[in-house]
Amino acid sequence: MNLMILEILTLGMLFSSTNAQLQDVVFTQPEEQSAGQFVGSVATSPSLTAFIGDTDRASLRYNILSDSGNKNGDLFRIDPFSGNVTFGVRVDKEKACPTSDLCELNFAVAVTGSSNFFTRVAVKVVITDINDNSPTFKDSSMDVHISEAAPVGSSFSLSPATDLDLSAENGVSSYGIEPESDTFRLAVIQNQVGTSQVYLVTKQNLDRETIDSYKLIVVAKDGGTPQRSGTLTVNVVVDDFNDNSPVFSSTIYAASFNETAGTGYNVLTVSATDLDTGDNGKVIYSLSTFQPPNKFDLRDKIDVNSTSGVVFLKKPLPSGEYQVLIDARDLGYPQRFNQSLLKISVLDTENSQPILTLTPVPNNDLPAGWVPEVIAGAGTVVAVLTVDDPDSGQNGIVVCSSLEPNFLLQQLGPGAYKLTLAGPLDRERNGSFSVTVICQDHGTPSLNGTASIVIHVWDMNDNKPIFGKSTYTASIIENNLKSDTVLVVNALDADEGENARIEYRLADDDGSFIISASTGVIKANKVFDYEEASRYEFTVLAMDNGNPRLTGSASVVVTIRDINDVAPKFSQDLYMFQIYENRERDSIVGNFTVTDPDTEEGGVITLSLQPKIATEPVVPFTVTKDGRVLSLEKFDREMKSLYSFYIVATDNGQRRLSSSVLVTVKILDENDNKPEFVFPGNQNFSAFVDIPIFADTVILKIEAQDPDEGKNAALIYSLSESNASDLFRIARVSGELMPNRNIVAGDIGTYAITINVTDQGYPALWSTRVLLLVVQSGSEPSTGKVIADQNVLIVACIICFTVIVSGAVLVVICVLKRQDHQRKYASSRRDHVHASLDGRQQYDLAITGVKDPTPSLDLNSSFQQQNQQPKSHKGNGNSLQDPSNVSIGDKMMNIPGSSSGQVFLAKTAITKLPETNAAKHDDFHSTSSNETSTGDSGHGSDEDMSNSMEQTNMPSMAVEHAVPLAITAASRQSVVRASFPQQNRAQRPSLSKSPPRAKNSTVRFDPHVSYDNIPPLRSPPPALPSQIANRTNIINNNGSNSAYSQPMTHKYDLVVRQNQQHPPQHQLHAPHPHSNLYPPHRPYHADSGVLPHLPSQNSKARLSAVYPTSPQKQVAYRPASSSVGDDLDDDSDLNTTTSGSYSIASDDVARLNSLGEIKDMFV
Repeated sequence: MNLMILEILTLGMLFSSTNAQLQDVVFTQPEEQSAGQFVGSVATSPSLTAFIGDTDRASLRYNILSDSGNKNGDLFRIDPFSGNVTFGVRVDKEKACPTSDLCELNFAVAVTGSSNFFTRVAVKVVITDINDNSPTFKDSSMDVHISEAAPVGSSFSLSPATDLDLSAENGVSSYGIEPESDTFRLAVIQNQVGTSQVYLVTKQNLDRETIDSYKLIVVAKDGGTPQRSGTLTVNVVVDDFNDNSPVFSSTIYAASFNETAGTGYNVLTVSATDLDTGDNGKVIYSLSTFQPPNKFDLRDKIDVNSTSGVVFLKKPLPSGEYQVLIDARDLGYPQRFNQSLLKISVLDTENSQPILTLTPVPNNDLPAGWVPEVIAGAGTVVAVLTVDDPDSGQNGIVVCSSLEPNFLLQQLGPGAYKLTLAGPLDRERNGSFSVTVICQDHGTPSLNGTASIVIHVWDMNDNKPIFGKSTYTASIIENNLKSDTVLVVNALDADEGENARIEYRLADDDGSFIISASTGVIKANKVFDYEEASRYEFTVLAMDNGNPRLTGSASVVVTIRDINDVAPKFSQDLYMFQIYENRERDSIVGNFTVTDPDTEEGGVITLSLQPKIATEPVVPFTVTKDGRVLSLEKFDREMKSLYSFYIVATDNGQRRLSSSVLVTVKILDENDNKPEFVFPGNQNFSAFVDIPIFADTVILKIEAQDPDEGKNAALIYSLSESNASDLFRIARVSGELMPNRNIVAGDIGTYAITINVTDQGYPALWSTRVLLLVVQSGSEPSTGKVIADQNVLIVACIICFTVIVSGAVLVVICVLKRQDHQRKYASSRRDHVHASLDGRQQYDLAITGVKDPTPSLDLNSSFQQQNQQPKSHKGNGNSLQDPSNVSIGDKMMNIPGSSSGQVFLAKTAITKLPETNAAKHDDFHSTSSNETSTGDSGHGSDEDMSNSMEQTNMPSMAVEHAVPLAITAASRQSVVRASFPQQNRAQRPSLSKSPPRAKNSTVRFDPHVSYDNIPPLRSPPPALPSQIANRTNIINNNGSNSAYSQPMTHKYDLVVRQNQQHPPQHQLHAPHPHSNLYPPHRPYHADSGVLPHLPSQNSKARLSAVYPTSPQKQVAYRPASSSVGDDLDDDSDLNTTTSGSYSIASDDVARLNSLGEIKDMFV
């Protein structure tokens, strides 16, 4: 039992170790072994013996795995007990490994044992090659064509042999020719890819005529043992090369016949052969070009058949001896030929005519038959005559002469003559002469012979070229194409040859034209521009090529025809013009120049304007024929400062051309806009500051803008003299407002600071604005807290409103009764006033006052009269010396009983009422007093608080010392009615009776009264109930604002009317937003004492506030205990404490005198 356990542990250890360390078992065997041949033993392989002992191996079993990756397992067998591996089939290496010399067959053997022992052994059988295949050629034979002209060393490719044995030892190793050849050898070249290329190389020259083919045996041998070989039969065909000439059967042929032989007589047949084949061996016959000397040229009397070689007569031959050369040529390339001489003897059988041979003689290096003109004189030999008469005796005596009179024939000897000139020749008259000589014998009958020769006269360069015209004229249209033909000139030269070959050239030309040297065609050498030059003149030359060269000339005039090819051209690529704004229509903006060099209609220019952008409106300019740009309107630079458009110039040619130029017109600025305040603005004209404020500290920054530019928009700030001018100053350029000294608690109050802003234009324009600067204690609630308080107040108002609505039913009866009482009173008062006005227009002026219930305020303080005359205001206008005169527009309203110490700050709001709808403009319903009848609410409107104070006259407030303007409530509320005269105006009575007025903190004209050109005023928001409940008096004896709890951000206009004249100013009425630096708009209390607002400068009615001046300290006025309306009963509407507005009748104006001592008064 222990032994079994030990074996199991041992096999387990072996199993784990063999799995990790078993290596492939490698066997090597040659191919072609028979089936069953032993390969090797897996059991005895070191891979197993190293780990398994002999005893354990006996229990192992072996099997070849037959999985898909074990394809070679079918080639082998294994004994399951011994582990011996044998061949299962005969293995052919060339089939098992057809592409590789190294042949490895891999398979796996599963080794199993007891106790589930298993391992896998990889077996690799290397099959070695044996020489069992012979080299073979693709074909058993092949033909190779080699020209016999191939040089020694020429190579020709042969098909290589292949051997299925891929090993280096058994593969193809050598090639050879068997038996060895003296004419050829083999060359083997190893390619880069390892294959071989076999070439047949010539060792000597080939001669097809000697050997026309070769049969070679090419043997390929391998390197195996025993050595194997394969053969290839190579049939070498030697192609013929034309290397043999035809050979005549005889070098010299001879023939004789009688002179009576006629045309077509066969003299004899010649024969020649050629050893070459094909066309190289075909022979043709002909007479040689060059023949031996004979009595005459035989080529017109005898000929040979080209294929048969038969020589025959074309014409009969006279008796005598003749020699003829005959050529034999093959048809190869290059063509070869041979010659044979034929000797002919013609027998004399009858009298024959003389035979003449006239041979030309060269003269002065000229060809034979040529005679130079002019220089060749009389006696010049031109030819030699030879006479031959085969006859004998008298038949053989010959006499010769010339038939051409310009030539003479002189005898040199028996049968020889020379032909000479009778005198100089002129080629231009006769370029050639046909000279005939005749010779006669003395036989009976006499026979003669003639011979002719053509004598050519050699030209000498004795004539210059002559043009057909002395002057040529031509024209060409401009904008031509380069190389367009202009004209053709032609010159003639009476000479010939080179002496008459003419070359054309141009002289005096600037390169605008070129001429063909051979044809005389003159072409344009550039594109002509009529506007550049309209006419060209030059000289054309004709030069011959004689020696010396002679030259002829002619003049050429070329005219350029104009076309409309040039568009109008502006003198500048861009025009920049400037014009000042506000110039009248048809003002000259600028000048331009446009030209067109074309002629006729092409130079007539039409001008037009086009906007730069198609969507732009019509260009507000026009152009004139003389090149001026004119304006079509007055320009406003502030509306548009730059105009861009195109001037289009179009000619009137047949093909209209146009060009354009961009014109930019800059509108120059004129100082036509006065500065406009941004801050203080129409809606934001107050500021709040907390003490202490140190000297030279920037409190705020005044902002203004001017739509002009440059100096016209450069602004200078200044302060008018006022109760604050000594305390504050302003930076001229930056507009920063700063105190001149430290501001402390004693300076708390509201300061009306008149600010002037002036531009630097010429003439200078300016604007004036009043800034209400509230100096307050630092303990007052901040803006954020005030806004929060307002929100609380809004909620409280909603609650109060609900309560009021609930109690409305209870009080309606009382209210109706009270309104009825007030109507009766107002009607009686209005009737009295209407009767006294006598045609004057009526206005309602409400002066608000409050009975002061606070006993702590000193309402009985004496009124300090200012006995001294107030200082004149600065400026060229009249001084306002009498404060009792209040100016409305151009009218002055006198308030009786008012003293020089009384000051009225009036806020007017005259609204024009259309007559057809007058009743609809009654604004008499009070929202704060719960009035139900028609009446004024008393709160004014937002427009009341936002109208600008801008005016043409710069105000000046003559105040010596800086004194804060105390904002206070009126002491008691009184009503006076004021009427203002107006010329050419019918009296407009009040449309309804004035209802009872409640107490209010504003003074206004009743809105049902109309006045021309006076804009309506908006009502300010009503005070919240909580604010009304908390109203307190805030003015103490010294005028300081010690209990001011709610800042006001409305705009107040303080006007001092003056007659100072200034240039007209254009105002921009663009609204300006409130600055975030200052508290927002808040509802104001009825007892807060709002400073009045005056109409803008466009209003016809203006109420001027007059401030008295004195060298002493300015005193803030406040009402005495006495007030208007004190003499009325308690039921009078003048004694009521409810809010509303009141009418002041003209007969009650005197009641203003009963006001007593006034510290602060607002009208």
